[in-house]
Amino acid sequence: MKNEKPKSAEFPLPTLEDGKNPINSREGFEDQTFPPPGWELHLLPGNVCRPDPAAALTGARGLLCQDLQSAQGSTIRAGLRFALPVNRSPVRPMSWRLKADIKLVKLEMEEGLVIYPLAFLIGDDLVAAACPQKVRNDEFVTGVLIRTADGMFRERIDIVEGKIVRNVPARWELDLIRLGTRQTIAVVRINKNVIARINGDTTSVEPDAGCVGILHKPSGLKIALHVDQLRLTEAPR
Repeated sequence: MKNEKPKSAEFPLPTLEDGKNPINSREGFEDQTFPPPGWELHLLPGNVCRPDPAAALTGARGLLCQDLQSAQGSTIRAGLRFALPVNRSPVRPMSWRLKADIKLVKLEMEEGLVIYPLAFLIGDDLVAAACPQKVRNDEFVTGVLIRTADGMFRERIDIVEGKIVRNVPARWELDLIRLGTRQTIAVVRINKNVIARINGDTTSVEPDAGCVGILHKPSGLKIALHVDQLRLTEAPR
C-alpha cells in the first residue's frame, strides 16, 4: 500500500456576480437622508430612532435610540437593519464586521438582563451579538453571544476587560468569522481591545441582517443610546 497524505479540505471563497461588489457601508448621520442607503428603520410604537443633535459624537448629529419601556415584541426595539446577501454562490460570505461609535446613556434594567447594541440576525432571531449585561448594583459588563448547532446560545462575559463606563463614547466592533463552518468565531472589541471571543456553529444558519441600536427580548426596559460612524463590511477570511 502506498503511504498517501490525506487531502486537506478546501473551501472555495465567495464569488460575486459581474458588477457586484462586497458590502462596504460607511455612514454618519449628518446627511438629511435617513435611514442611510441600504439601512432600514425598525421601531416599536412609542420608541425613538432618529438623527438628533443631542446624540452627536463626532459631528453635528448622531443617531438617538430610545426604548421607552416597550412591551414584548420584535427583537429590534429601536434601530437600523441592513439586509445581508444570502445563498451566495458558491459559499456564504466568510466574515462580517459591524462597528459603530456608541455611548450608552441610560440602562434602566434588572440585574441579569442583557441588551444587544450590535447584532447579526436571521429573521427576528439572534445569530451573534455584543451583549452588555447588568451584573450587580449599578454595574454593567459586556461580552459576546453566538448561536450553537442545536439552536441554543453560548455567551462569554469578561467582568474585568468588559466593564462598561456609561456616558462615554467608545468604538464597538462585532466580528463574525468563518461563516458556514463549525469553527465560526464571534469577537467583540471596544476601542480596538478584544473583550471576548467565542466559537459557534453556523453550518445550518446564515445571518440575513446586521443591526445596530437597541435590541432585546424583555419588556419594560428604559434604554438610551447615541450612535455614530456606522460601518458594515464583509471579507473572505
